[in-house]
Amino acid sequence: MSKPAAAATSRATLEDIISAVQKYNPEADLDCIRKAYVFCSNVHKGQKRVSGDPFLIHPLQVAMILSEMRMDTVSIAAGFLHDTVEDTLVSVDEIRSVFGEEIATLVDAITKLSKINFSSREKREAENYRKMFLAMAKDIRVIIVKLADRLHNMRTLQYLPEHKQIKVAQETLNIYAPIAGRLGMQEMKIELENLAFATTKPDVWERIERQVEQLKKHSSKFMDKINDIVKRKLVEFGIKADVSCRVKHQYSIYKKMEEQKVEFDQIHDLIAFRVIVDSVKECYECLGIIHSIWKPVHGRFKDFISMPKTNNYQSLHTTVIIEGGHRIEFQIRTRAMHAMAEWGVASHWKYKTGKEVEPKDEIKFRWLRQFMELQKELSDPAEYLDTVRIDLFASEVYVFTPQGQLRELPRGSSPVDFAYAIHTDVGNQCVGARVNGKIVPLRYILRNGDTIEILTSPNHKPSKDWLKFVQTSKARSKIRQYVRIEQRQRSHDLGQDLLEKEFDKYGEKFGHYVKSGAFDQYFHKVGMKDMDQMLALIGYGRLNVTSIVEALIPAEKRKKQLPHHESAISKIFKRAKEKSKGVVRVAGLDDIMVSFGKCCNPIPGDRIMGFITRGRGITVHTLDCPRMLTTDPVRRVEVQWDKMATSMRPARIRVVAVDKTGILSEISQAIASMGINISQANCRSVEDNKAINTFDVLISDISHLFELIKNLEKIRNVISVERVKG
Repeated sequence: MSKPAAAATSRATLEDIISAVQKYNPEADLDCIRKAYVFCSNVHKGQKRVSGDPFLIHPLQVAMILSEMRMDTVSIAAGFLHDTVEDTLVSVDEIRSVFGEEIATLVDAITKLSKINFSSREKREAENYRKMFLAMAKDIRVIIVKLADRLHNMRTLQYLPEHKQIKVAQETLNIYAPIAGRLGMQEMKIELENLAFATTKPDVWERIERQVEQLKKHSSKFMDKINDIVKRKLVEFGIKADVSCRVKHQYSIYKKMEEQKVEFDQIHDLIAFRVIVDSVKECYECLGIIHSIWKPVHGRFKDFISMPKTNNYQSLHTTVIIEGGHRIEFQIRTRAMHAMAEWGVASHWKYKTGKEVEPKDEIKFRWLRQFMELQKELSDPAEYLDTVRIDLFASEVYVFTPQGQLRELPRGSSPVDFAYAIHTDVGNQCVGARVNGKIVPLRYILRNGDTIEILTSPNHKPSKDWLKFVQTSKARSKIRQYVRIEQRQRSHDLGQDLLEKEFDKYGEKFGHYVKSGAFDQYFHKVGMKDMDQMLALIGYGRLNVTSIVEALIPAEKRKKQLPHHESAISKIFKRAKEKSKGVVRVAGLDDIMVSFGKCCNPIPGDRIMGFITRGRGITVHTLDCPRMLTTDPVRRVEVQWDKMATSMRPARIRVVAVDKTGILSEISQAIASMGINISQANCRSVEDNKAINTFDVLISDISHLFELIKNLEKIRNVISVERVKG
C-alpha cells in the first residue's frame, strides 16, 4: 500500500491558476500573477529539485494551492516568488522595484521565515518561534504562504533521504499542522498530519489505513441509506442542503486510540455526516429534524455557532443513535461557516478587499494577539517553549463568569486557570471556587457550560502544587514567576547568612563593609549588578564566599582568623565533588556529583539542563520537565552528555495491548531480541479486553529507545507504545 507522502501529485499550469482565480475573483489583477510566473521561471531557470524535476514545478504548485484556498493576487504572486531571494541572486530590492512594496515585504518575511531552524538549541529555538509569531502578527498571509510551501514539500517528501524525511515530518507535526489548526485551516491541517504521520510511523499508518478502507467498503450502503433519509426529510421541510459523509482521518484516529487506549473498532465516532445549508436559521431547523429521526446522545451536542472556537470555527455538532445501536455524528453549518471551517483565516474577506479588519472581526485573531502579549513577559527560553506548546495544541472548553460572560480555556482547565484568565491578582489570591453554585476542589476539571465563581483572600499566595494541574500558559507563567521570586528570597537570605558568618571568622562586621562602600567597588570590579544579586548567587551556590572575603578583607586581618569552622557552602561543594556519575559533563568538568531527576528520568540524547541542589551537586532534568520550568534560571547550569562515556540508563515504557494469550511473551521476545534487559515489569488486565504492561529497561540512548518503540508497535495486537517519564 502506498503512503500518501509518496503519492503522485497533479502538476498545475499557469493557466490552471489563472482559471481558478477568475472563478472566485473576476476582478483580480491577473497580469500581476503572470508577471510573477515569468519572473520566477527566468530566475529559477536550470535549477532542479532533489527529485530531478525542474525547480519551477515547486512555486507553480505552491501558487496553485494558494488559488485553491481562494487567496488574493498578492499572496499568489508571493507564492511564485517565495524562493527567489533565498535560492537565486535576486534581492528584495529588486522584487520591490518590479512588483511594489506589498509583495516585496511579503516575500522578505517569507524568506526570513524559511531560514528558521526549529531543531536548534533551546535559546535559538525560542527566538525562532518569536520571529515566526511576530511575522504572523504583522501579516497573517506570511504563514499562509509558508503553509502552502510546506504542504507541497510534504507531498514530495519521498525524494529526501529517510532521516531528513523524518525530521521534516516531525517538524510538521510539531509546528505547522498545529498552526494550521489554530488558523482554522482544517483541510490543510488534516493533510499535513496524515502525510507526516505516514512518514514518522509508517507501520501504524498502514494498519489504520487498511482498517479505514475496510470500514468504507463495508459501510458504503449504510452511509448511502443515512444520506438518503436525511435528504428526503429536509426536502419535506423545504430546506435545500448538501449532505455528505466522511470517515475520520488516519492521524485523528491514531490520536484517539492513543488517548483512550482503545482499538480501532472501539472508537464510536469514526463516521460523520456534514449538512451544509444557506442560513443560521436552517442550521437549527435541520438539528431539530435530525433529532426527530434519531435519538440524540446525551452530552454530545455542541453549539459552536453561538459559541465559536478561538479560530472562529462555527458549526452545530450532535451525535445520534441509529439502528443497531451505532453512533453517528452530524455537523451542521452554513456555506460561509463551511468556507471558514475548511480554510480558516485564508477565507477571510480582509485579503479579498485589501481593507483593515473591523472591530467585530477582531475575535478571529484574538488568540494571536493575546499570545503576542504574553510572550513579551517571558524571557526564559524553556518557559517560552512550554507556552508555545500549550497555546498551539490546546483544544477548548467554554465556561461562564457569574455575570454571563463567555470564557474559552484549554480542555482540562481548572478553576485556577479560570481565575488567572480573569486577572493575575484573582489567580494569586484564589482560595476556592463555586461551580454552578457548588463548592468544588481547585483541581476540578471544568466542563462546557459551567458557571464559575472564584473565592479570594488578600493574604493568600499561589501554591507550587498548582503547577501539577493548571493548563493555561498564563496560569503556569504567573505561578512559576511567584515560585521563583520566593526561591530567590530564600537564597538571598541564605547567602547573607553565609557571608556574615564568613566575615565573623575574621572578627569583621559585614555591615561595616556595606556602609563603607567597599562592596560597590567590588561590584564594579567583577561586573556584578548589586548586593541582591551577589547574595542570591551565594545562596544558589554559584558564588564562593571565600573569594569575596579575600577581595575585601586586607591580608593582614585575614591572618587573624578565628578558629576554623567549615562553612555550609563549602560542605555542599565538598560533598558535590565526592562522586561523579560520569555520563554527564558540567561546564566541561567531570568531578561534580551528578544525579538524575526522577520526575523526568533523562536518558542520553534527551535535551537536558542541570539544576544546582544544596548538598546533592547537580540534578539533571530534561528541558521540558515541568519541575525544571518552575526553577529560577539563575540556578540552572549548562550540562551535556559525555559522548565518550558508555553507560546504560534506565527507561520506562508503557505498552497497551489486546489482552490475549501469548501477547506478553511476544513483547518480551521483541525486547530481548534487541539485547535489551528488562529490570522490572508490571502487567495488569483492564476493562475492554486490554492489558497495560509497564517495563523498566536498560538502554544506551534515545535512538535505542525509539528503535525499541518502533519494533514493539509492529506487533499485531499492540495498541500503543509510549515512554513514561517519572
